[in-house]
Amino acid sequence: MLLGLTLLPAVSSAHTPVSVRLEQEISSDKVSDGDHFSFSIAADVVVDGHVIVPAGSTGTGDVIHARPSGSMGRAGELVLAARSVLVDGKEIPLHSLAAVGSAADKSTNTVIEHGDALILPRGALLSAALETADAPKGEGHGTVIFFRPKRSAANGLKALIKENENTLAVLTHGTYAIIEVPVGVHHFVTQNYDQVALEVEAGETYYVRSGFVMNIGFTPSRSNLAPSTRADFEQNKHELKEITPK
Repeated sequence: MLLGLTLLPAVSSAHTPVSVRLEQEISSDKVSDGDHFSFSIAADVVVDGHVIVPAGSTGTGDVIHARPSGSMGRAGELVLAARSVLVDGKEIPLHSLAAVGSAADKSTNTVIEHGDALILPRGALLSAALETADAPKGEGHGTVIFFRPKRSAANGLKALIKENENTLAVLTHGTYAIIEVPVGVHHFVTQNYDQVALEVEAGETYYVRSGFVMNIGFTPSRSNLAPSTRADFEQNKHELKEITPK
């Protein structure tokens, strides 16, 4: 089952990895877009032999996207972003946020699945990133890959992916589209106004899964979007056909 945990992108070579520990529980059923959360640095951050950020330093992050668990077995979703850490009274910017271990790996204590809610417990270890001198700055573009698995519901229906009323792609089952977008926060929606938010960084790649919720009775099926991972996309890619974005 895809839990919907997407704390991405993973740390790139242009960033120094930073191990952080959550100082509070984060549940997809209890937080909202724009909420803040706190963390501490789990281990010294060393660059060129110097401790740049000592262990125990405190930092803050933002909830970019949160969706509570819902009907029809839909799991809760979270997209988080580290913002900064306080060192000697100065805020040092951080980037990215990746879970240590797989969200679906029940052998780790990083994620607790309570019903269909997605819960990151207090003390969970995550990986953020400290910008290095050669890292891309706050300009440029990132890549978002939208995909719809071949074995998804409502095979005969099309999923329209939009942003600001502009159609980016039209996905039938078994297709994917690669979209280049400017850095910053993006809100992607379907024709049914189901939404997912991502914060895009320069040179990084993000994944969004498209599907349909099959309703009972005379209520029409509804297209939806969920944050996903490279592993999920690669698992389905052999059955997918790339389409040209609109």
